[in-house]
Amino acid sequence: MADLIGVSDQVLALLLVSTLAAFAGAFFAMFMVLGAGLAAIVFTVARYRMLAQLARAFWTIADTVTADHESDSIDVVVEVPHTRPVLPV
Repeated sequence: MADLIGVSDQVLALLLVSTLAAFAGAFFAMFMVLGAGLAAIVFTVARYRMLAQLARAFWTIADTVTADHESDSIDVVVEVPHTRPVLPV
């Protein structure tokens, strides 16, 4: 096939590898954002405040690196309570 389009086999192999690497990077980035967001929600529900803040920081970093913010239509806000609720005894 390389002879038909006038490109060497090495160039086609490099193109294939770079395309696969780009898709793998995008796939990893998607799971990085989703995993950090899910961890922030789980830690917030479980009332682990410091872990929730850490997960939220990772989610923000991952979202900043990977997202096209001009096309964002939904903002995710995770509220972390500052104090634990006092239960009646």
